[in-house]
Amino acid sequence: MSQALMSGGTILTTVPVMVDTEKLPINRIAISGKPGGQVHKGEKRTAHNAIEKRYRSSINDKIIELKDLVAGTEAKLNKSAVLRKAIDYIRYLQQSNQKLKQENMALKMANQKNKSLKDLVAMEVDVKNELPTPPASDAGSPLPSGPFSHCSSDSEPDSPMVDDSKVSCT
Repeated sequence: MSQALMSGGTILTTVPVMVDTEKLPINRIAISGKPGGQVHKGEKRTAHNAIEKRYRSSINDKIIELKDLVAGTEAKLNKSAVLRKAIDYIRYLQQSNQKLKQENMALKMANQKNKSLKDLVAMEVDVKNELPTPPASDAGSPLPSGPFSHCSSDSEPDSPMVDDSKVSCT
């Protein structure tokens, strides 16, 4: 909310201003009724110089903070070098971020593919369980069947205690 005050043909307006904790308010000197060239210009110049000094100080503080972040507190860099380093670091972070996004997407796709393969394997197992079993071979057949049909053993064929010396192949 701004206020206006009119007195003696001059309008004085005020605007509320938020003052940052780092900033100091500028106290304006009230202008007396003197028609004045030099005194008035000097006061304006002083106020302007104070504003500019605060502005430069704020920028310099932020550049120092940026230098500390990108180059360390002990580094001696000029303002241009600090900004160049900050730009390089931001580009590096953007590239790293892009690579991580791509890697994340690839991992998500691989995970989805893995889930699909698990689903296919589960479906295949279900299909195998549903298939009818082949009919039993003739129980009276004298020839054993299987990969070791040409070999015989004194112990049980499925026994873990099969001794190779007792196995004879025909």
